This record gives sequence, structure tokens and C-alpha cells, in this order.
Amino acid sequence: MFNLFKKKETENSTDELSNKLKGNPTENIQHSGDFTEDGREIHYYHQDTLHGMHYTEEEFYAEAEKRFNNFCESYPHLAADQEMVSYVMATFRDWNNPDDQRLSHFMELYDKKISGYVKVESENDFPKTPEWQPIHGIGLKDYAQAVRLSMNNISDDEICKALQIELPIWDEVRTTWNNRFQTSSDSLFDAYIRFQGQPIEHSGLQALSTNTVSATGEDYVALLMTDDFFWAEINAIMMAANNYGVDAMQYIFDNYQITASDYSDSCMAFAERNPGFPPDEVMQYQDEKTEEYNQLFAQGTGGNVADDVNF
Repeated sequence: MFNLFKKKETENSTDELSNKLKGNPTENIQHSGDFTEDGREIHYYHQDTLHGMHYTEEEFYAEAEKRFNNFCESYPHLAADQEMVSYVMATFRDWNNPDDQRLSHFMELYDKKISGYVKVESENDFPKTPEWQPIHGIGLKDYAQAVRLSMNNISDDEICKALQIELPIWDEVRTTWNNRFQTSSDSLFDAYIRFQGQPIEHSGLQALSTNTVSATGEDYVALLMTDDFFWAEINAIMMAANNYGVDAMQYIFDNYQITASDYSDSCMAFAERNPGFPPDEVMQYQDEKTEEYNQLFAQGTGGNVADDVNF
């Protein structure tokens, strides 16, 4: 279907559009001078949006919308089954000649774009909407970092004292923030995860951070943050443990001294190293380790698996 439609579009296109479909920018200054093996020019592109520099985003989305509307007009009996996302993807392919990884990453960004996702790096970036406002004076950043401390064996009583609130208020703060994560956009939860990895600024929580358990498994944590295969094995343990009712985080801490916050940080690091889809060999390794741990937990034993890891 897309090939037939693409052919029709190309035959009726202007010279400018034809140049874009061929992968050639219209301004000489935008030529990279580098070509693929099949003779198509490799373009520079914006590292944040992944769009090519040889067109504007307004031109791109106008073209995708035109393709979508043309199909709906030409095939009204099929229009109800069509989605704009298909034409965005086809246009991106035609105008950029991307590899699979870049295409996958772009479509991920597009999905966030249409869902209203906004990347929030600091409290100054908060949207002016109710779900981003503090609860009983506890803002998202302080809440995220208090939760991280609780993952490192800091008690609720200590956290309440640091935040100068009573335990029932802390319970309400926790419940309300977690409810917001379930009903709000991905932006809110992503910011929560991002804040957990940032330095603590709240003076009371800062004092508590010096009381957390020292990382006796520093080597394992460092490996988790940098090695895709070790991350895949820890992830395999998470999945297999959940299949058999095993406390996954307790098991991982007992064997590797890796905390829940360490694991959370590693997931972000893994995603940044592998935008789009992770390497096939890593996913295959994860599948193999998941089956291995399924068998281990099915037998009701864990063993001292940390001894098997090679640094």
C-alpha cells in the first residue's frame, strides 16, 4: 500500500519535494558530502529532534498530513483504519534515509510529541498544571529523593523528621504522588526518576543521605551502569523472580548489594546507551538468563550467583 502511494506522490511532486524524496537537500550549504554505498547523501540532523537539517519541521508535518489526507480521499472505504503515524514514519524514511536505530528513536520521540510529553530537567521547567504542584508542601523533587533514601534503608520516621511532617501526612503525600503517576502524562514520572538521580538539595534529606548504607557492592553497581550484558542479567532476575513470587530487589541486594535506586538509575543509563531498540544479542542473552533463573527459582533456591560474574 505504501509503495503504490509513494510512487503516486513522487510522480506529482514539485522539484523541491523530489529533491527531498531523493535525500538531497535544496541548499548547497547543507550538503554533507558523504554518501551511502547506494549513492544517497548522508545528511546532518538535529541531535534532539532527529529531523534532517535540509527541511523544517513545519514542512515535514505538512507533507505527512498531505499524504494522510490524500489517501483518505482516494480510498474513503479504508480511511477509518488509517493512522497519521504511518505517514509520519513513511515521510521520515523518504526524507532522511535513516538507519533502523534512528527511525526507531524518531518514532519514540514522535509518540511522546503527540501524547503531550515534555522533558523536565529541573523544577524551573514544571508545567503550570495542578498535577505538578506540591502536596502538603512536598514537591516532586523532594518526594523523589525521599523515596530514594527509603530505598536505602532510611525509615519513614527519619524521613518525616527531616521533612518536618507527621507520618499520616507522609502516607498521604506518597499515595497522592503515586496516584498522579498513574493518571498523568509520562513527563511527570520521567521527571520523578530523573530527580532521584540528582544531588539532594533539601537540607534535612541531605543530612539523612550521609546515613545510607555504604555500597559494599561498588564494583557491581559500576558494572550495572556500564555493561549491557550485566544489566540484562539483573533485568532477567527481576522478571524471573516476579514469576515465582520471589522478592526481586531483596534477592539482588543480597547477591550484589545493588539497591532499588541503583537499578532505577541503571535503567535510565541503559536507555540512553541504547536509544530505540537494544542490541539483539543483549536481548537474546536476557532471554537465556531469564530461562536460567526461572529454573533456579522454580527449584526454590537461589544460590550464590554473584560469584559467577566476571569483571
